[in-house]
Amino acid sequence: MNRVVVTGTGAVSPFGATPAALWRGLIEGRAGIRSLPRMGQLEVTSGGEVDDIPLDRVDRDELMATRAIDDALTEAHRDPTATGLVWGTGLDTYQRSADGLAHRSAGRCFAALAARFAAPRRMIAVACATGTAAIGEAFRLVRSGRTEVCVAGGFQGGDVGVEAANAARRVEQRDVAPLELRFGVRKIHWTRPPQDMSHLQAGARQHLAADS
Repeated sequence: MNRVVVTGTGAVSPFGATPAALWRGLIEGRAGIRSLPRMGQLEVTSGGEVDDIPLDRVDRDELMATRAIDDALTEAHRDPTATGLVWGTGLDTYQRSADGLAHRSAGRCFAALAARFAAPRRMIAVACATGTAAIGEAFRLVRSGRTEVCVAGGFQGGDVGVEAANAARRVEQRDVAPLELRFGVRKIHWTRPPQDMSHLQAGARQHLAADS
């Protein structure tokens, strides 16, 4: 079995378009969830929106994924033509644009992302577990020696997917906590981050110091 290490990262999130921005938001206890007036027609009007990619781009989902992938490749000093890709594209959805609704095929988005990569090129689609499953599959491939290196992760874009989840009652119907823990049928809502974040912040600083 081969040892598996992470040599590059990329992230596009409500905190910003870099892994550093995401990490700072987490260790500072900030919330990426906020009120979204443009979702006013729904029963839930809050969410974690990415501001760094224009909302009116039909290919917004692909742009988000490409930005994170490119950052990971740059940090790892990898050429995509010599790198595999295991990527999660969630589900088909629709993106709003000036011309109305545009269908965004998960398979077509993956094909566009994977075109510049070497084998293996694998698409993972298991709903909310997609990104985690993709990372796990890449780990398995590298550890077993079936490939030397992979980019792995996932993304989901599209406004209509949120609206469909709202209609199916698969999203919280109240504008509640940015942080939520689910244990079986129990739900614990925090209306704000815990006041005492010192233990988390101290651990994060130790982690950063160890990496420097």
